[in-house]
Amino acid sequence: GGGAKSAVGKPGEGAVTIRPPQQRQGPPPGPPPPPATGANRRATPPPNPFGRSPQFLYSIAPDGNLHAMYISNGEEPKASIPFIPAGAYSKGLIFFDRTAYVATTHGCNGTENGLWALDMETQKVSHWKSPGDVAGTMALSADPDGNIYVASGSEIFALEAITLKQKNSVKAGDATFTSTPVVFEFQGKSMLAATTNDGKLHVFDAATLKPTATSAAFSDAGFQARAISSWQDASGTRWILAPAAGKLATG
Repeated sequence: GGGAKSAVGKPGEGAVTIRPPQQRQGPPPGPPPPPATGANRRATPPPNPFGRSPQFLYSIAPDGNLHAMYISNGEEPKASIPFIPAGAYSKGLIFFDRTAYVATTHGCNGTENGLWALDMETQKVSHWKSPGDVAGTMALSADPDGNIYVASGSEIFALEAITLKQKNSVKAGDATFTSTPVVFEFQGKSMLAATTNDGKLHVFDAATLKPTATSAAFSDAGFQARAISSWQDASGTRWILAPAAGKLATG
């Protein structure tokens, strides 16, 4: 696109702000497509992460507003967007499908525990109230069909993307979930797994939340495995990795 150019401005000016690339001349554009919503939004190809366009870093300030800053120089090109109540304790901020999600826990500053979603196109905020603190290190997990999964108390909840309308839930008996659910593919189906405070791992069919497997206790009761992961090896065996008291457990 031209010769090399420094990203540093003149003395006192700092870095140069990235500007959108100039559009090449071409045929006149056709009518604009209808705005993507819900499941249709997932059908829209995501932007090329290596394309010549600004890349953003998203964060939430103590005032509860969502800030979007250029990764190149930290400049915030637009005003922040109100998202969660000021002074709330938040965790697991994640951004995909042009929507930001975050969980609030511990009831800080009187804020209800649960999950929040901010539609960046409409700037509409949705909130789902959880029965307790959202479990795990992250706020949620998502499957390829656009469903959101959150663990809280003794239940895993399936929510609709963006609107956070509750679709389904499943309990793990009297045990309490400790990890963020992890979603993975197994034999052509989307599955999810999560750990509970009795040291066990539970696996569910993501579409129905029907339990498919429960492990024997692999860790001491009370130890909180707050994050787990999964992969499939070259032979096609599906593995789930979880931290245990003083060790790592696979199965």
